[in-house]
Amino acid sequence: MSALNWKPFVYGGLASITAECGTFPIDLTKTRLQVQGQTTDAKYKEIRYRGMVHALVRICREEGLKALYSGIAPAMLRQASYGTIKIGTYQSLKRMFVERPEDETLLINVVCGVLSGVISSSIANPTDVLKIRMQAQGSVIQGGMLGNFIRIYRKEGTRGLWKGVSLTAQRAAIVVGVELPVYDLAKKHIIMSGFMGDTVYTHFLSSFTCGLAGALASNPIDVVRTRMMNQRSLQNGTQSGYKGTLDCLLQLPIEDLCSLTSQSLTVTLTAVVPESTEDILLKGFTALGMEDERIETAQQFFSWFAQLQTQMDQDEGAKYRQMRDYLYGFQEQCDSILDDVNNALQHLESLQKQYLFVSTKTGTLHEACEQLLKEQSELVDLAENIQQKLSYFNELENINTKLNSPTLSVNSEGFIPMLAKLDDCIAYISSHPNFKDYPVYLVKFKQCLSKAMHLMKTYTVNTLQNLTSQLIKRDPSAVPNSDNAFTLFYVKFRAAAPKVRTLIEQIEQRSEKMPEYQQLLNEIHQCYLDQRERLLSPSITSTVTELTSQNNRDHCALVRSGCAFMVHVCQDEHQLYNEFFTKPTPKLDELLEKLCLSLYDVLRPLIIHVIHLETLSELCGILKNEMLEDHVQNNAEQLGAFAAGVKQMLEDVQERLVYRTHIYIQTDITGYKPAPGDLAYPDKLEMMEQIAQSLKDEQKKLTSEASFSDVRLEDPESSNLIKSGSAESLNPRPQTTISPADLHGMWYPTVRRTLVCLSKLYRCIDRAVFQGLSQEALSACIHSLLGAADSITKNKTQVDGQLFLIKHLLILREQIAPFHTEFTIKEISLDLKKTRDAAFKILNPMTVPRFFRLNSNNALIQFLLEGTPEIREHYIDSKKDVDRHLKSACEQFIQQQTKQFIEQLEEFMSKVAALKAMASRGGPKYNLSQQPWAQPAKVTDLVSSTYKIIKTKLPSTLRSMSLYLSNKDTEFILFKPVRNNIQQAFQKLHTLLKEEFISEDLQIIACPSMEQVNLLLSMSK
Repeated sequence: MSALNWKPFVYGGLASITAECGTFPIDLTKTRLQVQGQTTDAKYKEIRYRGMVHALVRICREEGLKALYSGIAPAMLRQASYGTIKIGTYQSLKRMFVERPEDETLLINVVCGVLSGVISSSIANPTDVLKIRMQAQGSVIQGGMLGNFIRIYRKEGTRGLWKGVSLTAQRAAIVVGVELPVYDLAKKHIIMSGFMGDTVYTHFLSSFTCGLAGALASNPIDVVRTRMMNQRSLQNGTQSGYKGTLDCLLQLPIEDLCSLTSQSLTVTLTAVVPESTEDILLKGFTALGMEDERIETAQQFFSWFAQLQTQMDQDEGAKYRQMRDYLYGFQEQCDSILDDVNNALQHLESLQKQYLFVSTKTGTLHEACEQLLKEQSELVDLAENIQQKLSYFNELENINTKLNSPTLSVNSEGFIPMLAKLDDCIAYISSHPNFKDYPVYLVKFKQCLSKAMHLMKTYTVNTLQNLTSQLIKRDPSAVPNSDNAFTLFYVKFRAAAPKVRTLIEQIEQRSEKMPEYQQLLNEIHQCYLDQRERLLSPSITSTVTELTSQNNRDHCALVRSGCAFMVHVCQDEHQLYNEFFTKPTPKLDELLEKLCLSLYDVLRPLIIHVIHLETLSELCGILKNEMLEDHVQNNAEQLGAFAAGVKQMLEDVQERLVYRTHIYIQTDITGYKPAPGDLAYPDKLEMMEQIAQSLKDEQKKLTSEASFSDVRLEDPESSNLIKSGSAESLNPRPQTTISPADLHGMWYPTVRRTLVCLSKLYRCIDRAVFQGLSQEALSACIHSLLGAADSITKNKTQVDGQLFLIKHLLILREQIAPFHTEFTIKEISLDLKKTRDAAFKILNPMTVPRFFRLNSNNALIQFLLEGTPEIREHYIDSKKDVDRHLKSACEQFIQQQTKQFIEQLEEFMSKVAALKAMASRGGPKYNLSQQPWAQPAKVTDLVSSTYKIIKTKLPSTLRSMSLYLSNKDTEFILFKPVRNNIQQAFQKLHTLLKEEFISEDLQIIACPSMEQVNLLLSMSK
């Protein structure tokens, strides 16, 4: 017997408590219906309820809704004890009789159910008594469960708590003996019939069936049990009702005996399947004779109810008297029958003794037979087990015979099944090392496996080697170099693949379980790849050599065609490999990398000798965009080996590109020597403007002639439209602000070369490398522009040099803006300032005595602590460098132009400011008009001279700005500070003149007004 299982007890108790909470109001009405109509207790003599629904309604109306759950606490306590013990004991008793649920019988289930019902109900009887008392008496009992429990014990004693225990045990024996076996039987038959599986619906239907059966079987005893438990007895032993179970049964009226199932069976069944409320009410009104009558007022109802009660009392008394007489007649008959029964019992007792003797002998014989049958079954099972184990050992001879047969072939139908049987035998023997001859048989089976694997390996290797030999013999030179040869290589191998694929699949399936098969699979992989390398290596080498000879001058075409060729080779090899094998191997990629290396070996010497940046950048684009991004990303699994070769080749090209870029920056940008034509500013700009103007005039002339001819050819009615069209054609659209000098070819050569170089590098190299090269290129370009601007300033004018520098710095800033990167590099330097200071300090003669101190003031220790050099990091941003030089050039241009226009005026204002400063510090008072240099005539000459300079030199300045910048917005922004400086100078002059000069002097000076100055400066707009 196994250990006691606690789950049925816990789950049974929880299920019983849950069910009790849901059906308790129905159980309450059942108890009220069962206890009413007692002749021995006047309290319950009256028939107060006509049915379940009537009882529910009346209890709610008279006692309140809470009364429906009167006694719920002892009921839950009863279910926690009774339900837990009942279901747990039932399951445990079944497992004592039979081990498996399939061996259960109806008799065993009934016996287990009866025993578990008697045990559980006997133990939980006090809770049942308390529940029925609280249900039957309702609100009469006060004080709760514990108070009522104590009250019953004080008045009735311990016997009062176990009142009706025999009936409870009888009822529980019937209920449990019927319900639980019926539930098991119903569930078993429903599942075995296939109508429903083991689902919730199956359990619900089984529960419904067992509940119905239990209600039908237990209801008569349940009525008697309820009345026995509900009656009270005193501590002295006197009872107020029935003397016992038989007395209660005999004292029931005949109509109650005949309708034991009518008072509460409906309620009991309703706890399983609820009846329609409308049907119950209709039956109740029919029984009361209210089908045709209508009671509309309370007076009508009370008068009708009094009449009905009088009639019921008369009918009830007549029935009781008639039944009493009827029973007296039966009593005499029962006495005679009782004598006959006593005689029959004596005969039955003798027969029982004889039956027990025979039954004992029969049981002994039955046990002996069962023991013999059990031993026979054990021997049969042992023989079958031994035969099953011996079958693996007996297969050794059959397998060995087949392997040694000269007619055995790996393609025969019996080879694969034999191989599977051999694997099963080896696996079985390996899993049982405790067998006596385990090492011997394991070695023998391993030998058979080696023979079988040797056959498979020989067949596969010979097939592959024969294919290679046949293909090589077709070409006497053994170096095929045409597309037909490649086609033949793949066609022949694909045709031969089905011959060995089935065998290879068997090996691959077993390779994960046994290392021998994995080793065999590796050897087959190696043989296959060796044969493919033997065929492809000469052909690939010759094809690459042929492509090199065809494209020896076009490196880009050579790289593109060579890579495309290797892409097809890698894809075809993977497809061919999948024809033979189902599992991948890294050795295939190793072979393809080796084949791709032949292309790399040919292309690398050519790449490292390329000197043109355009070619190198185009090679980067081919390898990076066309090969890696287009081909490899779309087929990464098959082109993994090709991708490794391409990446290595791309690294070489990028390395060569970076190296050539450094040389290009040093030679063509930093070391550029400008030709005279490169510095011919503004001559070349004026020449390009003249050419553009002449082309524009010719275009206008052609447009005018065409418009005039169109007017002459049209009829007079449409002349107005033609004239309007001609007018529109003669008014060309406003010219764009882009000058012919802004064309790409008119830029300064270092600017053009820098931007072309950066555009070539941007998408070809890594971002960090590009940032370093861009910083170097931009720095070199800025220095070349500064040198060119100095040369133009020396040869022409300072304005030409400044505008030349501003123009090209604007071009640089505009052209590098689309590059989505940072033109910043980090430089690390070693700062030895602290080391130098510490060295000077230690060389001081005052520190010599501290060399030998053994404390923290030791000079050497202080030198090591204080003289540690510092590592400094600083960032160089080329884009900010361009902006800084551009800002500096613009500020110099603004200062130079301001000085050119109002230099004399600023000197005059400076003298006045110095004179005022002296006076404010306590110097002599002054009269500005009395100063020799500030007399009205002198001021008049100064103002007229400044005005004349602005009027004469302003157009040439604006002309130069338009010629160089060719952008109205840029010209306006650049000239705006100059205009503001001039306006502010004249504004200060006006203020000074009003303060220091009288009106006659102001008329002599005749300083131009601000409107006149603004009008003069408006030429720049």
